[in-house]
Amino acid sequence: MEKQSDTLKTLQEDTLYGKEKKNLAYVIGIMNMILHGIEAPNILHVNTLGENIRDIQEKNRYHVILANPPFGGKERPEVQQNFDIVNRRNCLLLYVAFYQESKNIVVSSNCY
Repeated sequence: MEKQSDTLKTLQEDTLYGKEKKNLAYVIGIMNMILHGIEAPNILHVNTLGENIRDIQEKNRYHVILANPPFGGKERPEVQQNFDIVNRRNCLLLYVAFYQESKNIVVSSNCY
């Protein structure tokens, strides 16, 4: 029974992480995880592109990244400072960020 308890604790606390920029999507994501049994979701209310990708350390990388990137938005010029490429399109910048945050470059967009 203890092993099952440890597995549940790992699932609850150390398995699923998320980041969301938009207020409504953030609240819906938290609510969805709670409704599916994750008591304290690890979802941050933050713009992923606002983080400097050069500062990502190995311990902060993920095995799998699932995303539904915005295909048409643009970021503020100050966000551009976090990237080595010159482009303000959200989608391209997110893929660069995913590359930096992934351990194995397994990226899936358009998650349902």
